[in-house]
Amino acid sequence: MFAPEGYSGANSYVDAARAAARARGWPDPRVRPTSSDRSARGRRIQIIDPQDAVNLYQRLHRACTAVLSIQPPGAPGPVVCTRPDRRHALVARAVRSLRLFCAYKAFFRKLSDPLRPAGWVAQFIHWCGCVGCAGDHDPRVLPLHVFMPTSLRCLRDLRDAPGRVAFEAQHARGAGGRYDRAGLLWEHAHEQHAVQPNDHLTVANTPLTPGMHWNVQAGGRRARIHTPMAEWEFTKHMNVYPDAKLRGTDGARRLK
Repeated sequence: MFAPEGYSGANSYVDAARAAARARGWPDPRVRPTSSDRSARGRRIQIIDPQDAVNLYQRLHRACTAVLSIQPPGAPGPVVCTRPDRRHALVARAVRSLRLFCAYKAFFRKLSDPLRPAGWVAQFIHWCGCVGCAGDHDPRVLPLHVFMPTSLRCLRDLRDAPGRVAFEAQHARGAGGRYDRAGLLWEHAHEQHAVQPNDHLTVANTPLTPGMHWNVQAGGRRARIHTPMAEWEFTKHMNVYPDAKLRGTDGARRLK
């Protein structure tokens, strides 16, 4: 659960979520504050701490997860900076809404109706019984805050088959490869490096091949790739996993 720091209106939602979790044997909800800042256009926004963003993204590949955004009526939802330097991310508009950050990989609801603080519970239970991914090659498996699409619109349309077909038409290159807007080639790796127990990931109730990842190729030029807490520079390729774990190869250098 995310709520603006110091927002007293969050209490009823948190209490309802805790009661729902305890009644069903779920873990107690984690409540994390968001901080206030201004966008590149000067608009007041709420920003999620980068460590919280990384922890959340790893979690939702390992368990059915409800992401609940507590928002004062009429307030915009929080955002995630997709680069470790917040100021640079805001100026470059390298941000994702929380809704889009966890899209297709978690259940998301905005909570802003104090009369129905637990209205999301039945919908979450239904979501946990549905399959929302077709396997390793489904574009919804991509870490969509690391992969740079041609537009954010194409990310919002991935729920439906025509949207996924359009996404592939814009990005696909050859068997299993996709180019992103930064000119990086994302190819499915045939080898799985050092598979560990925590590499058994799922997306929307679909198990992925343990250790699956992409070889993200720079084509010999100097390129960079980012997550909310890391920035790498490379000229050959990087290993990128569905949960946004980055693994450097020969010549790659971590900058942050």
